[in-house]
Amino acid sequence: MAAEEGTGGKRRRLCQELPPGEDGGDPDLISRLPDELLGSIITLLPAKAGARTQILSRRWRPLWRSAPLNLDADFTGGNTTTGCRWSGLHRIIESFLQSPRIRDVQEFELYVRGELPPCLVSFSPAALRVLCVCSRTEIPSLTTCTISFPSLKQLSLVDVTISESALCGVLSRCPVLETLLLDNIVCALRVLSVCSETKIPSLTACMLNFPSLKQLSLVSVNISESALRGLLSRCPVLVTLLLDNICGARRVQISSRTLQSVGVSSCGYSSEAGLEEFMIVDAPLLEMLIPRVPSNRLVIRVIHAPRLRTLGYLHDDIPRLQLGTMHFQKMVLVRPSDAMRSVKILGLLTAPNLDFVTGLLKCFPCVEKLHIVSYTQMIHKNNAKSYAPLECLDQHLKQVQIINYEEKRSDMSFIKFFVLNARVLESMKFVVRRDKCVAKWVARQHNKLQVNDRASQAARFQFEADCSRGSSSVVHMKHIHDLAMDPFDRSLCTCHGDALS
Repeated sequence: MAAEEGTGGKRRRLCQELPPGEDGGDPDLISRLPDELLGSIITLLPAKAGARTQILSRRWRPLWRSAPLNLDADFTGGNTTTGCRWSGLHRIIESFLQSPRIRDVQEFELYVRGELPPCLVSFSPAALRVLCVCSRTEIPSLTTCTISFPSLKQLSLVDVTISESALCGVLSRCPVLETLLLDNIVCALRVLSVCSETKIPSLTACMLNFPSLKQLSLVSVNISESALRGLLSRCPVLVTLLLDNICGARRVQISSRTLQSVGVSSCGYSSEAGLEEFMIVDAPLLEMLIPRVPSNRLVIRVIHAPRLRTLGYLHDDIPRLQLGTMHFQKMVLVRPSDAMRSVKILGLLTAPNLDFVTGLLKCFPCVEKLHIVSYTQMIHKNNAKSYAPLECLDQHLKQVQIINYEEKRSDMSFIKFFVLNARVLESMKFVVRRDKCVAKWVARQHNKLQVNDRASQAARFQFEADCSRGSSSVVHMKHIHDLAMDPFDRSLCTCHGDALS
C-alpha cells in the first residue's frame, strides 16, 4: 500500500509541476518540446496534415509558418489537360515556386504531364536536400542560369526530356550529391543508338566529378560504354550501383575500392544493344550482388570480391556465371574449384530439385539464409544418401523461405529433406496462396511435412499468405541500396512497387 501511495504521490507532483492543457485537462507534454523539435515533427508530415496542426492549440499556430516543409506537389490531373486548365495550373506552380515562404523547403517532388514553367530554372532553395522531377515533357534549358543546389543530396529525374548541356549543368551544380536516379531519360544526343527511346548523354565531354555520390541508379536508359565508364570513374566514393534494363553498353567492367552493393539486369526485350557482359574485376568491399530479372542474356563475372555475402536470385537462365574460380553454365558448375565461404544469404529462382540446390550449397557451404522461389513443381529424387553429408545443413543453415509452395507430393518430399537434415535450422517459412493459408490447411501441412521428426528441435514453421502485388522474384530497387536488410525477405519490405522512394 505504501508503494502505491508513493507512486501516486510522484504522479500528482509531476502533474502539479506541468501546466494543464488549454481545455483544463491533462498536461500537454508534446507541446512542451522545443520549437526546433516540433518543427521537425511537422516537417515529417504531409503538407495538408502539417497545416492542420495549427488547430491543436495556440502553441502550434506559429510553428507551421516557420517549420521547414517537405512538399509533394502533384499537378498530373487526368490523362488530358485543357489549355485553360493547364494555364491555371501554370500560374499555381509559378506563384508557388516564387513564394518566399518555401525558401527553407528541404524535399520537393513535382509531377507534371504538361510543359514545365520557365521559373523552374530559378528554383533552388539553399536547404533543399531531395529533389524529384517527373514530367513527360522537356525540362527548360539550365545552361544560361547560375543556380546551384549546395545542400542537394538526392536527385531523381523520371520520364523527362533534357538536353545534354542542361543535364550537365544540373549535375555540375550539386557539389554534395549522394544519390542520383535517372529513370527513362530522353536526351538529345549525337550518339548512334539502336534503342532510341531513352538516352542519356556522353558525360565524358562534360568532365563532371561526383566526389560525394554514394548511390547511383540508371534505369531504362541508353548509355554508351565509354560514357558509362567515364561516369563510374568520376564517382570515387560510390557505395551502391543499379544498372537496370540499360541499353547501349554491351560490356561493363568495374573496379571499385568502395562499392558494396550492385544490382544488374539485361534488357527485357531482344536487342543487339543490350547489356551482354557484366564484370567486377576488383571490389574488396562488395557485399551484395543482385542479378535482377530479366538477366537471361547476361554473362556475369566476379573476379575478386572476398566479402560477398548476399547473392541472388540465381537462376538457370543466366548463361554463364563466374564467381572467383568457380564457373557455372546455366547454374551448373563446370569447373571445380574452392568453395565461396563468404556467402551467407542465397536466393534461388528455379524449378528446384535436390541435385541443383544441394550442388549450390556445396559451392556456398556457409549459407545461413536460403530463399527459394519456385515457378514450377519441385523435383525430388528419393536418394538422400547422395546428398549427404553437407556442411551447410550440418552447421550453418538457420533460415529457409519457400515462395510459391504448393501441396504436391514432389514439393513435400523436397521440403522434408531440409526438415529432416538441417541440424541447426531455426525457422522455415512457406509463402502460399491466400485462399490456402487457413488454420486447418496449415495443420495438415505440419503433419505431412513430418515437422515432429525435424533434425532441429528448435526449428519453427510458419505459413504466410502471399499478399504481394508484383512478381515473386522481384527485388525492389530500394533494397539493393539498403545494406542493412535481407533483400529477399519480403516480410521486411515496406515499399510499394519498384520505386526508390
